[in-house]
Amino acid sequence: MDRTELTIVAAAALMVALGLGWVLRWIYSLLNPPPAPEPRADSEWAQYAKACEAQRDAAQARLAEVERDMGNKLTQAQAELSAAMEGLAAARRATQDLEARLAPLDTVLAGAPVAAPPEPPASPVDEQAEPDTASDETAEAEAASETTETEKTGVEPEQSRDESAKS
Repeated sequence: MDRTELTIVAAAALMVALGLGWVLRWIYSLLNPPPAPEPRADSEWAQYAKACEAQRDAAQARLAEVERDMGNKLTQAQAELSAAMEGLAAARRATQDLEARLAPLDTVLAGAPVAAPPEPPASPVDEQAEPDTASDETAEAEAASETTETEKTGVEPEQSRDESAKS
């Protein structure tokens, strides 16, 4: 037997051994099936899956609660901002009204003739928002000026006006 024949015989013997091993393993696996999975392992996975689902549901509920709370806080903040802006607008209107009413008083103090103050247009928002305190303040300012005039001259303001009208 020469070298080529020996190589062919060795290759054929290895092929037969490989085929025989494969057939024997197939027969062995048919006769001895693999063991069934343990039910305990399946129940552990089922419990783990249920726990994960419960955590997911809790996280979703918490997310919904946080979103609801943040929405309420946002709505409350917007309402407070709106109220503050309305209050600021009312305060600006009241300031402008007071400045318009005080302008004639400034001219009286400067010695200029007094013109009747213009009546500002009454808006329904002003009447509902806050009561008109400007007329109370004007009346208090006039009363204070009358008391200082009485203290200086000793004569009531109405009497001095009548006397100046006579002369």
